[in-house]
Amino acid sequence: MKKITQILALMLLFTCSVQAQQEKGIFGSLNWLNNWTEFKPTRLDYGEANQILAGNISTDTKLLKRNIYLLQGPVYVNNNAVLTIEPGTVI
Repeated sequence: MKKITQILALMLLFTCSVQAQQEKGIFGSLNWLNNWTEFKPTRLDYGEANQILAGNISTDTKLLKRNIYLLQGPVYVNNNAVLTIEPGTVI
């Protein structure tokens, strides 16, 4: 009985480790950030933020690429609000 328990525990541990989330990307070994973000703080000057987002966003909001946004603390979108972010927007 003790051996069966040990074998089941090892099988469970092995199964959990195989199914664990990978370090890079959710699917496969490629880094999903490569084509999704452009964050190179040592090479690019992103400028100073001219808009601050803080707290809850409870109405439909669109972030425009002409502005630079700073998230101050946790920011939540609630009350069925829609947050739209233009491609190229710096946050």
